[in-house]
Amino acid sequence: MANTLNDLGNIAVLVVDIQNDFCHDDGIFAQQGLDVKPAQEVAPRIQEFIGIVRKYDVPIIYSKQIESDEITSGNLKRQFAHGKLKAVCAPGSWGSELYLLQPADGEHVLEKRTYDVFSNPRLREILDERRIDTLVITGVNTDVCVDTTIRSAFTHCYKLVVPKDLVATINVAGQEHYLSVFDRFFGDIVESDWVLAYLKG
Repeated sequence: MANTLNDLGNIAVLVVDIQNDFCHDDGIFAQQGLDVKPAQEVAPRIQEFIGIVRKYDVPIIYSKQIESDEITSGNLKRQFAHGKLKAVCAPGSWGSELYLLQPADGEHVLEKRTYDVFSNPRLREILDERRIDTLVITGVNTDVCVDTTIRSAFTHCYKLVVPKDLVATINVAGQEHYLSVFDRFFGDIVESDWVLAYLKG
């Protein structure tokens, strides 16, 4: 592992798309026959991690994917029209709500209309306000929204830490490939215990 954990600076935790439609047995992903068990397994680990991180005044930011004909961009709607994807997380729907997680007072929940959390400009504002150097990225799905957000964060010059036990995807076979790419090109892949050890100092 590289030396990022020796010099994290100010960190924030980003929780990507832990929502009912991606995680719950009654959500749209499960209705499509997709395996949501990896998401169901990672959500309690993220919940436990957040519970510890809260003790250290670390900003915690949750993202929620929101899709509908009215707000979704044309390039994503094109994927719907071609039958490659089905719209999920409709505005105000049960499916769009966070799965298992309950943000505390002062924690941020940001909506996005595409895969990249940085597409919501409020994210940069929050990070700048707290002078954040490093993002600890958790959530689903590793190969889509997590991946897109990692690449965007790297382009914005943030240091990146991805706890491998706190990300998951329906594409289980591709999980290790994506983690190896992240570790080589974008930041450090660690166990969540490494981050907690850093915070404990």
